[in-house]
Amino acid sequence: MVRINLLPPEITEKRKYESMFGVVLIVGIVVLALVFAGYGWLEFQVGTKQNELQGRQTQAAQVLAQAEAFSVFEQREGVLDQRLATAQLALSGRVDWGRLVEELSLVLPDDTWVVSMRCTEAGLTLSCVALDDDLTSSDHKAVARTLIRLSQLEQLNNVWLSTSTKSVLSEGDWEQPIITFSVNTGVER
Repeated sequence: MVRINLLPPEITEKRKYESMFGVVLIVGIVVLALVFAGYGWLEFQVGTKQNELQGRQTQAAQVLAQAEAFSVFEQREGVLDQRLATAQLALSGRVDWGRLVEELSLVLPDDTWVVSMRCTEAGLTLSCVALDDDLTSSDHKAVARTLIRLSQLEQLNNVWLSTSTKSVLSEGDWEQPIITFSVNTGVER
């Protein structure tokens, strides 16, 4: 069958566009619906993120308030550090005589005793007595051992022997050769 169209081509063209108008309208409505749905979704996400931000800001404010409560301790720590530095500065030139005497008692040989001790700013003077094995010999081994041990102490410097004499300590029938000696030292601060 042959189709004959008596309509002019302009009308045919117009009808062709009119039939597409519905499709364009539906596509436009779908596009607008997608745009509004996307906008709504983005608005929802923005609202969620703003609520989350508000919660974090509240939490940060609470933590900041707690930190403010502890700032007193930081200030006190600063004051304590200043006091400690002042105390250390004041004690830096002090000699710890207790520790020095304790170390002296540890390093002295078993056969040596301190009879007297004089402590001054310049140093220390020790008067000591040591047992001697033999009065006839001229050696002073006990004195040498004492000087060596004293020179090994960190708090003492310039250990010098001032005097050293041999004698006999006697009581009744009992006699013991001894060495009486004196030592001068400097003291480290």
